[in-house]
Amino acid sequence: MKLDHRVILRVVIAPMVVFGFFGVIGALLYMVFKQQVSLSPQDGLAVLLVALIGALSRDFSTVVNFCYGSTFGSEKKTEAQNAEIQRVQPD
Repeated sequence: MKLDHRVILRVVIAPMVVFGFFGVIGALLYMVFKQQVSLSPQDGLAVLLVALIGALSRDFSTVVNFCYGSTFGSEKKTEAQNAEIQRVQPD
């Protein structure tokens, strides 16, 4: 069985990004509630955390849309079309 790069992306990388996203968000919330991190506007860490959450959100949505969204549906459509062509064409 040949291992396709798209399978690796869906099985390994996408869950890592999804769980990593929620893990970082959860860790940040834990630190804020335990008052280990101050989110006052004067604190430079607050700006860094907001930028980090923004970047993670952008990348999270990109990975989810690529792996499970329109690209996934397009691949399935292409596979179905190729299967139909193989069925119709004589060898």
